[in-house]
Amino acid sequence: MTDLRITTNNGADAILEEAVVQELKTSLHGPLLQPGDAEYDKTRTVWNGMVDRRPALIVRCSGVADVIAAVRFARTHKILISVRGGGHNAPGSAVCQGGLMIDLATLRSVRVDPMRRTARAEGGATWGISTVRLRLSAWQQPGAPCPIPVLPA
Repeated sequence: MTDLRITTNNGADAILEEAVVQELKTSLHGPLLQPGDAEYDKTRTVWNGMVDRRPALIVRCSGVADVIAAVRFARTHKILISVRGGGHNAPGSAVCQGGLMIDLATLRSVRVDPMRRTARAEGGATWGISTVRLRLSAWQQPGAPCPIPVLPA
């Protein structure tokens, strides 16, 4: 790995030293992807095929700790960020050009508490996953029956 050109949160170009990127990588439980890595192109792809942006780094979060580490890293180094949920992002804002993409696609849990009448969904949960969980609790979910779109924030 060599020094990495990134886009800052104000749109300027900057260089991240290899050691800084390696520090982020060792702090994560999930993988840190860069262009050329095996899963990079698949991970940066969203439902809208017209979107072809290339983040400098992709954090594939395996839990909340990875999300926190990614946000702190981006804030510390003033890096442009984007957040990808379940991948059904029509305008393409889930993928940034040259910044840090925080990928929540593996965080798909939906927890239903029938006693409190609440449901909690992680950032990568899709309509299909949540519909199944809610129906198991005899609840209904407002919205389209498409299993792919992500839940609204």
